[in-house]
Amino acid sequence: MTKHNDNCKRVFKKYDLTCPRCIELSQGEAPRQGWQASYFEAKKRNAEIWAIHLASQHCNHNNQNAGGYCNTCGKGVDFS
Repeated sequence: MTKHNDNCKRVFKKYDLTCPRCIELSQGEAPRQGWQASYFEAKKRNAEIWAIHLASQHCNHNNQNAGGYCNTCGKGVDFS
């Protein structure tokens, strides 16, 4: 992927037509994805893995921590 020049004067959709990346964008090239795309993909994948893990556990709420919550599923008594 081509990068913008160091002296690129682009402001939003006002492309600097002396910059090779701006020329590509003005001709319809797709903008690059931000960091959020990979972050949310990883977050979704981790949630799916965790859901599979919890579904494989046989929870009877007897595996409780000191706070009264099940170590497997997280459910328990709220003492507040």
